[in-house]
Amino acid sequence: DGSPETKRVPKDVPVRDARKGDAKGKAVPAELLGKGSDVSARELRELEKMQDKDQVQLSRFHLRLRRSDPTQVIRYCFEEGAEPLWPSVTRAPPRDDTTVPPCPRCSAPRAFEFQVLPQIINHLNVDSELASAVDFGTMAVYTCSKSCAPPPGESQAGEDASVAYAEEIVLVHPPLNA
Repeated sequence: DGSPETKRVPKDVPVRDARKGDAKGKAVPAELLGKGSDVSARELRELEKMQDKDQVQLSRFHLRLRRSDPTQVIRYCFEEGAEPLWPSVTRAPPRDDTTVPPCPRCSAPRAFEFQVLPQIINHLNVDSELASAVDFGTMAVYTCSKSCAPPPGESQAGEDASVAYAEEIVLVHPPLNA
């Protein structure tokens, strides 16, 4: 019929004219009208609920990295119970006893220790157009929570030094563009 589509605003949502001011009565400058400054905190929370959970998580990922150092390539987490910062919710690798088994030497659970951030790829001087080019969202490294030492005598001269190292577990978040 050519008439513009109208939408009803639910009765519990406050409606105000941004030209008259925000919720606290402060006038919103004309150049900011329609640019988000006239949106209340409650309205923003409602919008966030509608956002894709992966987009929200990716924003948290970027904000957290920007807060520390944007050039950072390794993120150590010394706090007990620390968890990796994944760039998405739905594509984060699962963490359970199958993907992160206990330490084979002492049977202690493994704990998240650090993660390798995707910014490191920029420092590898790899042609990103190659099919074999490395690409990932992030890599989380889990180590023995007891930092157990190799059994005595394993790493003495003349023996295979590789037995002195403990196998660690790495969970890889796939690249977001895959």
